[in-house]
Amino acid sequence: MVSSEDEENEKRQQANDILYKITTFMDRYVREAKWLAYGVGTVGLVLVLRGVHATDVFSAAKDIPKHFIKNGVRLRGRVTSVEVSGILQINHQPLLTIKPRWLQRFYKTKSLPVELAYISLSPLGQQWIGQNVVGKRVLFLPLGIQERSHPWQDSLLATVYIPKIFRRNTCVNDELVKQGLCKVSYAVEQDMCQMSASQSELLNRLIGLESAACKKEAGMWKVSPSEKKSTKIVGALKGIVTLPWKGLKSVANYFGKWFKRKKE
Repeated sequence: MVSSEDEENEKRQQANDILYKITTFMDRYVREAKWLAYGVGTVGLVLVLRGVHATDVFSAAKDIPKHFIKNGVRLRGRVTSVEVSGILQINHQPLLTIKPRWLQRFYKTKSLPVELAYISLSPLGQQWIGQNVVGKRVLFLPLGIQERSHPWQDSLLATVYIPKIFRRNTCVNDELVKQGLCKVSYAVEQDMCQMSASQSELLNRLIGLESAACKKEAGMWKVSPSEKKSTKIVGALKGIVTLPWKGLKSVANYFGKWFKRKKE
């Protein structure tokens, strides 16, 4: 007969065998399980980055996803030049760059044409951009696509910012109007009905800045002393010419009231 002690030893041996098999399985396949988890995580991360276009380089206005414009996703890049028409040429820089720097030298990316929203760029404004914006890294908020006669001539309508480390970012659109270097390009009534909240807010802000620049006579709104003097002379002459007519009008009104009282 098998004693109780032998039964206990046999059970212990079976438990040890099961534990040994489990530990052996884990030691043998734990690396594969880890690599499988890493692989699944990597694939998921790639899909997420692809969904947010984190590695895409935009070189045309039509390449900008519609949800970027709708949700106000800020992009970044470096301004290479400014055209006579007022369009900024910006080399878009994606959120993540996969290609190494030494390899990027052999790939020339086409710049993205960006138009300052609701700004009619003047020669003074173009000169200011050349001195303060060209060659610098900027942030730009896409607001829409300015369509032209040909699709390849379309430009991105945007608000451009010069990033500051310890200060508020400088809005190029605001600064040009504030200094009186450019005029506000008003939208037609049809476009105003289709404006988003961000577009309407920007246009109203620019109109207010233009009005303030006119009052301060900043930039192009500055009036020369000779023009001020001629304006005063014209105003004085106008007052002298209209003074007799005002006197006759007051006399006529007086006699009109007097005759009316007599009749009553």
